[in-house]
Amino acid sequence: MQFVPNDADQAAKTLETAGIAFTQREVLIMEVLDQPGMLGDIALIMSDAGINIDSIYVTATGRVAFGVDDLHGAIQVADGMAVREVC
Repeated sequence: MQFVPNDADQAAKTLETAGIAFTQREVLIMEVLDQPGMLGDIALIMSDAGINIDSIYVTATGRVAFGVDDLHGAIQVADGMAVREVC
């Protein structure tokens, strides 16, 4: 299961207390235009930059979270796109 908590430290403490094994990672969260083909466009641009997207999901607030193999590079690519980088 993957999720983006509002408070990562509290989520980690809760999981530890419950004895649930977990891993943490940073993801790129972006506001993406709600238009057909936008995710495909983002994937193509990331691919052209040599960045692999290994997970993608929509947050409860409608933003898109991208798990990538190069977060720093993905942030740089996102800065040049017509989307808003959130995290």
